[in-house]
Amino acid sequence: MTLLLNLTLSIFIFLFLQSPLSAESLTSNSKFEFTPAVAFYNGDALRAMTLGSGSLTYHLNKSFWFGGDFMSGAVAVDSDNGVGLKSSDLFSAADGAFYWNLPALLGGDLPADLYTSIGLGALWTGHHKEMYGFIGGGLTIHTPLHWLMARFDLKNLFFMLPNSKGGDFNSDMVLSMGPSLFF
Repeated sequence: MTLLLNLTLSIFIFLFLQSPLSAESLTSNSKFEFTPAVAFYNGDALRAMTLGSGSLTYHLNKSFWFGGDFMSGAVAVDSDNGVGLKSSDLFSAADGAFYWNLPALLGGDLPADLYTSIGLGALWTGHHKEMYGFIGGGLTIHTPLHWLMARFDLKNLFFMLPNSKGGDFNSDMVLSMGPSLFF
C-alpha cells in the first residue's frame, strides 16, 4: 500500500514540475470526473480499514456538483465484537452526494477546488444492511493536464449498527485520496 501511495505522489510531483499551469486547466469543458482512490476508514464498532473506493461526479457548473461514491474491502473487527462480524466479512458502501464548491488558488497561483459534500447511502457489512448519512468536504488540486487532478475527500458517516457490547450509533470517518480523471 505504501508503494502505491509513494508512486501516486511521485507521478503528481513529476507532472507539476514538467510544465506550468495553463489557462486550459481552468476553463476545461469537462463535465464528468472519475476518481479511483484508496480510502482509509476509521470507525466506532468497526476498526481501521483500508478500502478500495471510487467516485463519479457530474459538474453542473464550477459551484455545484452531483456524484456517487462506492468503497469496498474486508471488515476489520475485534474477535469479541458485539456486532456479530468476522474479519473475513465484506464491507461495502455506496452513496449519492451533493457538492458545493469554492474555486480557489493555493499559494497564489495553484488552482484548486475546496468543496463541502452531503448525502445518503447504504452500507453492507456481513449480514447487516444499514442506511447512512454523511457530511464531508475535500480538496482537488489541478495539474497542468486539464483532464487530471489530485483529489482528497473526508467524510463523516452516521449510521446505526446493532451492537450488543456498546451503543448502536456510529460516527465513522473516511479519508479517500486518488487521481481525478475528467471527461
